[in-house]
Amino acid sequence: MTRMQHIQIKGHNGTWSEISNRNTSDGHKLFLMEHDQYGEDAASVIVDENGELLLEDVMNGFADYAYALASESDEETPDSQSLTRRVMVDR
Repeated sequence: MTRMQHIQIKGHNGTWSEISNRNTSDGHKLFLMEHDQYGEDAASVIVDENGELLLEDVMNGFADYAYALASESDEETPDSQSLTRRVMVDR
Protein backbone atom coordinates (compact mmCIF):
# COMPACT_ATOMS: atom_id res chain seq x y z
CA MET A 1 0.00 0.00 0.00
CA THR A 2 1.26 3.47 -0.88
CA ARG A 3 1.69 5.94 1.95
CA MET A 4 0.35 9.48 1.66
CA GLN A 5 3.45 11.62 1.34
CA HIS A 6 4.16 15.28 0.63
CA ILE A 7 0.52 16.30 0.18
CA GLN A 8 -0.86 19.79 0.59
CA ILE A 9 -3.74 20.24 3.01
CA LYS A 10 -6.21 23.05 2.48
CA GLY A 11 -5.75 25.78 5.07
CA HIS A 12 -2.30 24.57 6.15
CA ASN A 13 1.12 25.64 4.90
CA GLY A 14 3.74 23.31 3.51
CA THR A 15 3.41 19.62 2.79
CA TRP A 16 2.42 16.75 5.07
CA SER A 17 3.20 13.03 5.21
CA GLU A 18 1.45 10.07 6.81
CA ILE A 19 2.81 8.76 10.09
CA SER A 20 -0.09 6.41 10.88
CA ASN A 21 -3.51 5.35 9.58
CA ARG A 22 -6.72 3.71 10.78
CA ASN A 23 -9.70 2.13 9.07
CA THR A 24 -13.01 3.39 10.40
CA SER A 25 -16.04 1.32 11.29
CA ASP A 26 -17.98 2.98 8.45
CA GLY A 27 -15.52 2.02 5.71
CA HIS A 28 -13.26 5.07 5.50
CA LYS A 29 -9.54 5.42 6.12
CA LEU A 30 -8.07 8.14 8.33
CA PHE A 31 -4.47 9.35 8.15
CA LEU A 32 -2.45 11.00 10.91
CA MET A 33 -0.21 13.49 9.12
CA GLU A 34 2.99 15.20 10.22
CA HIS A 35 4.37 18.42 8.72
CA ASP A 36 7.30 17.60 6.41
CA GLN A 37 9.43 20.54 7.55
CA TYR A 38 8.58 20.84 11.25
CA GLY A 39 7.88 17.20 12.07
CA GLU A 40 6.95 16.58 15.69
CA ASP A 41 7.63 20.23 16.58
CA ALA A 42 4.25 21.10 15.00
CA ALA A 43 0.80 19.78 15.81
CA SER A 44 -0.37 16.99 13.52
CA VAL A 45 -3.58 16.83 11.48
CA ILE A 46 -5.95 14.01 10.55
CA VAL A 47 -7.26 13.71 6.98
CA ASP A 48 -9.44 11.20 5.16
CA GLU A 49 -8.49 9.12 2.12
CA ASN A 50 -9.19 12.12 -0.13
CA GLY A 51 -6.83 14.39 1.80
CA GLU A 52 -9.76 16.33 3.30
CA LEU A 53 -8.97 17.81 6.71
CA LEU A 54 -10.95 16.19 9.53
CA LEU A 55 -9.12 17.41 12.64
CA GLU A 56 -6.33 19.90 13.23
CA ASP A 57 -4.12 20.70 16.23
CA VAL A 58 -3.67 16.99 16.97
CA MET A 59 -1.24 16.30 19.80
CA ASN A 60 -2.26 12.77 20.86
CA GLY A 61 -2.81 10.98 17.56
CA PHE A 62 -6.09 9.21 16.94
CA ALA A 63 -7.00 9.57 20.63
CA ASP A 64 -7.69 13.27 19.93
CA TYR A 65 -10.06 12.27 17.13
CA ALA A 66 -11.86 9.75 19.36
CA TYR A 67 -12.20 12.40 22.05
CA ALA A 68 -13.60 14.91 19.53
CA LEU A 69 -16.16 12.33 18.36
CA ALA A 70 -17.25 11.71 21.94
CA SER A 71 -17.52 15.40 22.81
CA GLU A 72 -19.68 15.99 19.73
CA SER A 73 -22.18 13.33 20.71
CA ASP A 74 -21.85 13.41 24.53
CA GLU A 75 -21.13 9.70 24.45
CA GLU A 76 -18.35 7.62 25.91
CA THR A 77 -15.05 8.04 24.07
CA PRO A 78 -14.94 5.44 21.28
CA ASP A 79 -12.13 2.95 20.98
CA SER A 80 -9.58 4.22 18.47
CA GLN A 81 -10.28 1.14 16.32
CA SER A 82 -14.01 1.92 15.97
CA LEU A 83 -13.83 5.50 14.75
CA THR A 84 -16.27 6.96 12.25
CA ARG A 85 -15.48 9.69 9.73
CA ARG A 86 -16.71 13.12 10.75
CA VAL A 87 -15.23 16.54 10.15
CA MET A 88 -13.97 17.91 13.46
CA VAL A 89 -12.22 21.10 12.32
CA ASP A 90 -14.82 23.40 13.90
CA ARG A 91 -14.65 21.95 17.41
